Amino acid sequence: MTVTVFQGAGVHVTFDAGVCKHHGACMRAQPKVFDVSRTPWIEPDQASVEQVLDAVSQCPTGALRAVRHVTGPAVDVGALEGFVDKVRTDPSAGALTFRVMTTWQGGTASTARTGPVTLGSESLTRSFTINADEPRELLGEDSAPNPQELLLAALNACMTVGYVANAAALGLPLKGLSIRTTGTLDLRGFLGLDAAVNPGYDEVSYQVNIVSDAPPADIEALHRHVQRTSPNFHNFARAIRMNSDLRIESEQT
Repeated sequence: MTVTVFQGAGVHVTFDAGVCKHHGACMRAQPKVFDVSRTPWIEPDQASVEQVLDAVSQCPTGALRAVRHVTGPAVDVGALEGFVDKVRTDPSAGALTFRVMTTWQGGTASTARTGPVTLGSESLTRSFTINADEPRELLGEDSAPNPQELLLAALNACMTVGYVANAAALGLPLKGLSIRTTGTLDLRGFLGLDAAVNPGYDEVSYQVNIVSDAPPADIEALHRHVQRTSPNFHNFARAIRMNSDLRIESEQT
C-alpha cells in the first residue's frame, strides 16, 4: 500500500495510490490544491480548510483522507467527571430522551424539528431544523442531504463525541480526527421488487483517522472503548425494537 501524507497549516491530506481510480473529482473540486502536473501534486494550503475537506469528501473511492488540525482543550474534563459521578450516584440522572418531529415539505423533501431533551428530571430546550431531500436521480430536488447521508453523519458525529470525550478523560492528546463511513443499499428492497432483499444495510464500513502523539496502544484501546460505548455504534450494530403508532386523520368539510 502506497500512502503519502501532504501536510498543510490547518489540515493534512492522506493519499492512498493503491485505492485511487483516477476519477478526478478532487481536481475538479479544487484544481489549485490537486494538480498532477506539479510536485507535490497536493498542496493543502492552496485553499481554505473547509474547501479542502469538501474536495476530499468528493472522492468516491476513499483514496483521499483529510484531517483538520485542532488545538486547545477538546472538552471540559472537570465537567465530564462531575457528570459521570452524578450518574454513578443516581442512575436516573443519566436517562436521556430525545424528540424529533418531521413534516413533509412536498416532493421527497422533509424538515425535522428537534424538541426538548429530557435529561434526568431536567428539560433542555432544543430548537433546530434538519432538512432532508433526495438527489434528482431519486425523484428529489437535491436541496439537502438525503436520509441515508444524515444517518451515516449521525453515526460519525456520535462516535466523534466518544473519541473526543474519552481521549480528554484519559489525558490522550488528540490533534485531529476524521471518520469516513460507507454503506451500500440494494434498492430492489426499497422498491418492493424482491421480498428477499434487505431494504437496509447488510453492512457498513468506516475508517477512523486519528492524529495523536499518544502511544498507538492507547489509541487502539480508545478505539475499542468507543465501539463498546457509542450509542449510535450500537444502534447500527444491534437490532432496535421499533414501536409503531399509526393515527389516521381525515379533513372534514
